[in-house]
Amino acid sequence: PTFNDADAAEVHHRQYFEVFGHRAIYADGWWASAHHGGVPWAIGVGQDTPDFADDVWELYHLDTDFSQAHDLAAEHPEKLAELTDLFRAEAERVGIWPMHDTRDHRGQPPRPPLSEGRTSFRFHPGAVGFPENQAPKLVGRSWHLQARVEVRAGRTRGVIMTMGGRPAGLALWLDEGAVPVFDHHTFEYGRLILRGEPLADGERVIELVCHYRGPGWAKPADFTLIVDGEVVAEGSVQLTPPVFFSIDETFDVGATHGSPVGDYPAHYPFVDGSLRWVDIEIDGG
Repeated sequence: PTFNDADAAEVHHRQYFEVFGHRAIYADGWWASAHHGGVPWAIGVGQDTPDFADDVWELYHLDTDFSQAHDLAAEHPEKLAELTDLFRAEAERVGIWPMHDTRDHRGQPPRPPLSEGRTSFRFHPGAVGFPENQAPKLVGRSWHLQARVEVRAGRTRGVIMTMGGRPAGLALWLDEGAVPVFDHHTFEYGRLILRGEPLADGERVIELVCHYRGPGWAKPADFTLIVDGEVVAEGSVQLTPPVFFSIDETFDVGATHGSPVGDYPAHYPFVDGSLRWVDIEIDGG
């Protein structure tokens, strides 16, 4: 409505927020929020997680203080109590109460690990949406991928495997001309693209070999793209992610579940051919 009238009345009256235990509630111009310790750019690298009872709630009146410069919690304790009660009601409504910080596993029932203790994996098309911490660990170690595909020359296209997304990730896919392409980038630092030749009709074996120059975090890595046993492209990156590619993108086979890593459309399923399977062997170090 404000596009047509800058003084139009508000139509969105309530909104809750929660990520990693950080939480907030907005209601009719007021905002209450509680920071739950740590900083977002260090997620997953050993931060202490406080008890929820120790978090401090802040209160802001956005109608007069849109930049949240003046904490009014001490001046309006009754409004703060009203909003924290409203947050709990919203959290119960959407099923996130009692609160749980996913960074902290203390006192939580064990969750079945999909990749822990394993170095050998086989995936089929449709294996999409794996959180990175449940997928084969492709950061900080060497690994070898092998995909078996049935190709129609000049027509087969789509994602074979992808990890991460647009900010950082890696992906192997066939472009619109059935050319195998590998793309790896580590945030803004740099990007590597390996490209083969158009694939001929029939069953092909595409391999990707990563040699990690460790030990240690964020070391360089060398990549080799192989088709039917022959090396078609090689290259290196001088920096790899220290812990993971992303906290919200995923590992996918046969399509992209999140944002595209490479220069291909969103989703980009494997079509006009057949993706039989994708095998991944990782260094157990």
